[in-house]
Amino acid sequence: MFITHNRGSVLALDAGTTSIKAAVIDAEFRVVSISECQTQVLSPAQGLRELDMDVFGEQVFDRLADAMDGVDPSTIAGIAITGQGDGAWLLDVDERPLGNAILWNDARSAEVLVRMREAGEVDRIRSTTHGSVHPGSLCVIARYLNENDPQRLSRVHHHLHCKDWVRFLLTGALEAEASDACRSYLDTSSRQWDSELMNDLGDLAPETTLPVADAGETRPLRSAAAARLGLPDGLPVGVGLMDVAATGYAFCKDQPNQSWAIVGTTSFVGVVRSELNASVGNWMAYGCDGLMLNSLAPMTGTPLLEWAKRILGHEQQDWECFAKFAREGAVDGVRPLMLPYLAPSGERAPFADPFARGSLHGLTYDTTPANFAWSVFAGVALSIAECIDDLRVEDAVQIAGGGSSSDLLCQLVSDFSGRVLQRSAMSAEAGLVGAVRKLNTSLGVDSKPSTSNTVLFRPSIASIERLDSLSELRAARDSERVTWQMMAARS
Repeated sequence: MFITHNRGSVLALDAGTTSIKAAVIDAEFRVVSISECQTQVLSPAQGLRELDMDVFGEQVFDRLADAMDGVDPSTIAGIAITGQGDGAWLLDVDERPLGNAILWNDARSAEVLVRMREAGEVDRIRSTTHGSVHPGSLCVIARYLNENDPQRLSRVHHHLHCKDWVRFLLTGALEAEASDACRSYLDTSSRQWDSELMNDLGDLAPETTLPVADAGETRPLRSAAAARLGLPDGLPVGVGLMDVAATGYAFCKDQPNQSWAIVGTTSFVGVVRSELNASVGNWMAYGCDGLMLNSLAPMTGTPLLEWAKRILGHEQQDWECFAKFAREGAVDGVRPLMLPYLAPSGERAPFADPFARGSLHGLTYDTTPANFAWSVFAGVALSIAECIDDLRVEDAVQIAGGGSSSDLLCQLVSDFSGRVLQRSAMSAEAGLVGAVRKLNTSLGVDSKPSTSNTVLFRPSIASIERLDSLSELRAARDSERVTWQMMAARS
């Protein structure tokens, strides 16, 4: 028997790094069904993060089919997709994966990035993209392959990104989209490939680029995919946005100066802008004419909190209990300051250093495990708050991602940033909701998710205390940077 719900539902996919989610979402943005699995990320050596693109594709189809189980196919108006960004997803001349995808959080290219920065090539890339350049950027990975695996690089026929690969599997359309592509060789302003940049760098040839589709366009579901999913042949599949942009579209759509933060595998702060100011943060295409996305995306996120649970022996404890434990450590005078830079590929925002490492400051014999737990929550929150400050966010900030369910984390971000945070019912699945909202716009449906059950987090500390906390973070970081370089030199 089929699940009964409104016509105009959408089958949505969020192909993330930690998990792959598929859901049927109805016309009122209610989740009818949802299916989730852990993404099978491979780590063949320390610091390496890869995906078998074929296995990933099978996971995608399995989740989509599972979400459709028991749902009447005739109620599905289309398929909406979003996914992780950056990395190197490479195809050969037969349109087959050229080895595993190298992910955005892969660290193998750290030293390559340093040499590119010293040679002025990072500045050259940013003059076109205005975006973040880090070890997981395609431009840097391509240089690594040129130096270490030139045979593989010479066989690259096309390069694309995660959601482009998913769309190809569903529709057979092999295309790029600007919110991803502008983080490689695409001019963020003109949305055209910069062939001169590619020739100057000398790694991937301009012939490897794909046609750039508009995020608001759709492509027909091909027969083989339709048969696997039990859906009508030719069903519209949205070109879609990268996950961070899709999340923003859920909250803001085409309204400038609106902002949001994501706490997931990494964190992200974004603001919709109508004018580019290259001196403030990074920039990327947003999928709406006349608008761009001004952003900073620190590598710090929920994995740091999971690491703390594991280190402290609280792995079996639920998040609410762990947060309660951490609150016990919020005692002035003994709580340490944490530099939360534990990602193997270093940090990319609000500063960029591929050798950045985490540390604890202010430890004494009186420091307790609860103090340590609180410092980890505070470290994540300070990283996000610093990005909010640097982007000059003026109004309230919408909060999304798995970490948004933590009251403690939301309150600390509000305290350290001095801004009101808003958490709504859709915050946990904002990427899926944004993908659906973008597809609905493409199909001529003017829809807006409900903001019911919104919880507000207001700053609870004095402004001077907030500024002191950020100053302590920056001072500790500055003092540690020489140590990072020394540790990198001996590794």
